[in-house]
Amino acid sequence: MVLGDGGSSMNNSTGFSGQYNTLVGSGTGSNLFEGYYNTALGYQSLYNTHNGLYNVALGTKSLYSNTEGDANIAIGTSALYANSQGGNNIALGYSALSLNTNGNYNLAFGKNALDANTLGSYNLAMGYSALGQNVATNNNVALGAYSLGATVAGGNNVAIGVFSSYVSDVSNTVAVGYGSQISNTTGTGLTSLGYHSLYTNVTGSSSTAIGHRALYTSNGDYNTGLGYEAGDAITEGDNNTMLGFRAGDNVTTGSSNIVIGYSVDAASATANDQLNIGNLIYGTDLNGTGLTKSTGNIGIGDSSPEAKLKVNGQVLATSFNGDGSALTGISASPGGSTTEIQYNNGSTLSGDAKFTWNNSTDILTVTGAVVATSFNGDGSALTGIVTTVAIDDLTDAKAGT
Repeated sequence: MVLGDGGSSMNNSTGFSGQYNTLVGSGTGSNLFEGYYNTALGYQSLYNTHNGLYNVALGTKSLYSNTEGDANIAIGTSALYANSQGGNNIALGYSALSLNTNGNYNLAFGKNALDANTLGSYNLAMGYSALGQNVATNNNVALGAYSLGATVAGGNNVAIGVFSSYVSDVSNTVAVGYGSQISNTTGTGLTSLGYHSLYTNVTGSSSTAIGHRALYTSNGDYNTGLGYEAGDAITEGDNNTMLGFRAGDNVTTGSSNIVIGYSVDAASATANDQLNIGNLIYGTDLNGTGLTKSTGNIGIGDSSPEAKLKVNGQVLATSFNGDGSALTGISASPGGSTTEIQYNNGSTLSGDAKFTWNNSTDILTVTGAVVATSFNGDGSALTGIVTTVAIDDLTDAKAGT
């Protein structure tokens, strides 16, 4: 069906064999010769189509240059304007996918969405100038005005939010939130969720930021920030893990630090291999990877422990095991009364009223017998001593010998 002067060339050409086309508007389908099942509505829409099939063009010069592309839908002035052989594309909005020539399976919704795309395929752009400068990259998703707006290289990216991943030219990144990864150009493997998360990252790779301004200034690699402004002051530090509201937001160039807790900072903004959990548990030299043990120390209530474990405060336990020879200030609870001498009674201290010490007179009192292999010293004050003399010694004494 032709209304107006649509398909004028088609009607005047010899050898025309196209069928089942609907053309409404001046210049629509003017060069349509063998195309089937096409629908064009608007001035010069589907103007140059020769062999295209199943195309829908609504709007002035939509699908204007299409020659052999099939199954495209263009709605809006100049939508899919330059498409020649690309197929299965959907463009909705002024100049959406306007420069596409051979790209396939693209979806563009919004003015200038995927505007510069020529060969890229399997892209989804929704919003003003979303993926607007993309030329030939594939498998990108951009939702929001200017999302992936200046991207000309790279693929497999997801950007959701106004200006998210605006200048990215890399692959395999995910940015969700206004201005998330807005400055990134060469960093790969990035994941960010939140307003201005990884905002100034340019070259850093493989970092994850979740939260408002998380890892805001980070340009390092392998950093993780989870929480409002977590790690937002990191510039060149790598391998940091910050979990919590403003956790580790003082760290600038330090690397391999772990900070966990509400508004908790690392002991040093520039040092490496630090641990701080809730301003209570601290660690140093966290340098182990894989199964390799770290060489550092742990402090409880002490941010600079000089031993494997240092506790600033009292330690309570049901038992201790191991060498305690270096312990000082150890005292044990005595058994019995005050003056009773203590002895080991089955691993506990006990006292006995029969064995006492008078500290004022320095007298040891033993009630009962004392058994010994020998005695040594002054025994002049002893009583009840019986001296036994042998008979032969007495005889010798009487003889004067």
